[in-house]
Amino acid sequence: MDKSKMRRVFKEKRDAADNKGKDAAILSRLCGVGAYLNARAVFTYVSVGSEAGTRGIIADALSRGKRVAVPKIIGKHTMQFYWIEKIGKLIPNNMGILEPAGGEVATPRNDSIFIVPGLVFSETMNRIGYGGGFYDAYLAGSSVIKIGLCYEFQMVKGLQSEPWDVKMDYIVTDKRVVSK
Repeated sequence: MDKSKMRRVFKEKRDAADNKGKDAAILSRLCGVGAYLNARAVFTYVSVGSEAGTRGIIADALSRGKRVAVPKIIGKHTMQFYWIEKIGKLIPNNMGILEPAGGEVATPRNDSIFIVPGLVFSETMNRIGYGGGFYDAYLAGSSVIKIGLCYEFQMVKGLQSEPWDVKMDYIVTDKRVVSK
């Protein structure tokens, strides 16, 4: 199955699934990952629609005294992260995704982790995102720890990858944690 078909199929599966309670399970499993616990800064997407939820993760990270950064689209295939203090100050962009209005630009350091969205993830640590290339471009060449979030049904055995695809270091689902 090609990437565009996989995107469509898995988005339909995710939209149709009953994921109630699964975000709490993902947060619980994430809290068992040393990289998350030891991180001083969490760079994360703000979930929308049927995506694996990040609002609980954002709240948890802030309550632990971690700095949290979320992305803002600033151009074609380009995003920038900004520090936030609470999710209530974010505003929807033209696609309905909550973003910071502005503020202090966040730059990842070696004590940061990235929580990365996707439609399909594999046990070989590959992912298929939404096709915009935002995360692959932003994370290209970065050694920061990357954690993909998804529901278990979004996992497959293997995915073909392209040279520009960035591999995950961990994938956290509602059922398990997969690591390199």
